Amino acid sequence: MIAVGDEETPVDAYARETLQRLPLADAALSLWAYVLQPAFLAQMFAQYRGRSFEDTLTFARFVDLLGDALLEPEGSGRQSFTRAKEQGTLPTSSEAVYGKLRRVPLSLSRGVFTEGTARLRVLLPPQHVATPLPASVADLTVVVGDGKTLKRVAKRLLPARGAAGKVYGGKLLVAFLPRAGVAVAMAADPEGERNEGRLVPQIVEQTRRVVSGPRLWVLDRQFCDLVQTARCSEDGDHCLIRYHSKGHFLEDPTQPTKMTQDTHGRALREEGGWLGAEANTHRRFVRRLT
Repeated sequence: MIAVGDEETPVDAYARETLQRLPLADAALSLWAYVLQPAFLAQMFAQYRGRSFEDTLTFARFVDLLGDALLEPEGSGRQSFTRAKEQGTLPTSSEAVYGKLRRVPLSLSRGVFTEGTARLRVLLPPQHVATPLPASVADLTVVVGDGKTLKRVAKRLLPARGAAGKVYGGKLLVAFLPRAGVAVAMAADPEGERNEGRLVPQIVEQTRRVVSGPRLWVLDRQFCDLVQTARCSEDGDHCLIRYHSKGHFLEDPTQPTKMTQDTHGRALREEGGWLGAEANTHRRFVRRLT
């Protein structure tokens, strides 16, 4: 380091910040190396590959190239592939790697994500708590579901470059465990306009394979309907969903309304009633908290 008198120079500050981050960087790379071992990736490819196949470039080497790309400035895949080619560790062309990336089936992405996260969770300390939760849910595994549409996709095709409008990528729905601080399952669809509700069966099935119950599903308002509440209440599970008027809540006059306060002093109104119209045979009794 370079120091002038007692004042810290920009170089000193940069060096100090770099040294402070080295243990975290080493831990992240060590976890990457453990979770995505070549034998594990080969097993994932054999199990979830669908119609894809390996030739000159193996799936394990392909994942390594993507990992190296994430370490490049701005996450450059081209720089990663070019350097690997110069070092003799890329047995094919950069165009072939991009082609393989384009053809990776969703089943393989989902499988590596779910199974890889399961390997990562084993390494967490037994008493690890990323987000403390209320005592009222101590006997439940809280699962938060959240969706995301990939936006601002670059217009690579020549006819689309000068056209107005935005390009959407795929749609994702991820299951997250707030207590542990990790995501455990991912459902995906290549159509960005797809309704997230269609991804719920995928995410529920994947999560129940790797997370023991009973579970409490916490979902946003777009999932407030009889189909999703029924699906998230199977296998002894429970659900807490933000209310949407499309759910047609009908208060039950035989149930007393409770007025209390939360820990922040805000008024809390609890009503018992039915989600769904009276003529709907699938309607269910719920509690609405306002």
